[in-house]
Amino acid sequence: MVDETLSSQSETITNLNLLRLQEEVKAIKADRDCQLFEKGEIVARANVFAKERDELRDALEQLKLEQDRLVTNQNRLISQEQNATRRAEEAEIRIRKAEKEILRLEEIIANIPPSDPIIVLQTFVADKVSRIIGWGRNRIPADSPLRVAFSKSLETAQQAAAVAKPKIIDLMNRAKDEIQSRMNKE
Repeated sequence: MVDETLSSQSETITNLNLLRLQEEVKAIKADRDCQLFEKGEIVARANVFAKERDELRDALEQLKLEQDRLVTNQNRLISQEQNATRRAEEAEIRIRKAEKEILRLEEIIANIPPSDPIIVLQTFVADKVSRIIGWGRNRIPADSPLRVAFSKSLETAQQAAAVAKPKIIDLMNRAKDEIQSRMNKE
C-alpha cells in the first residue's frame, strides 16, 4: 500500500507538473498569439506609414516641380519687366528727342518768311505804317492838343481800315487769280 500511495503521490505530482506545464504552454501560446497579433498590427502600421511616406514623397516631388515652374515663371516675368522697362526708357529718350526736334522745326517754321505775296505785302505795309505812326507821334510834343487830334485820327483810320480790309483782301485775291490765269495762258 505504501507503494500505491507513493505511486499515487508520484502520479499526482506528475499530473500537477503536467497541468503546470500545460498552463505554461497555454500561456506561451497566448503570448505567441498576442505577439503575432501585435506583429501584424506593427506590419500593418508600417505599411500605412510606408504608404504615407510614399504619398508625402510624391507630394514633395510635385511641390518641387511646382516650385521650379514658379521660379522659371518668376525669372521670365522679371526678364519681361526688365525688357519693358528698358523699352520704356528708350521710348522716353525718343520722345524727348522728338519733342526737341518739334520745337526746333516749329522755330524754323515761325521764322520762315511767308511765301504768299499778299501776306508779305500786308506785313510790310503794317510794319511801315507802324513806324510812320511812331515817327509822327514822336514829332508832336506830349502836352500838345495836336497829339489828341492825332490819336483820334489814327483811331478813325484804323476803323476805316477795318471796314475796308475785307474789300482790299477780296481785290487782292482777284488780282492774284487774274495774274495766275494770265500766266497759265502763256
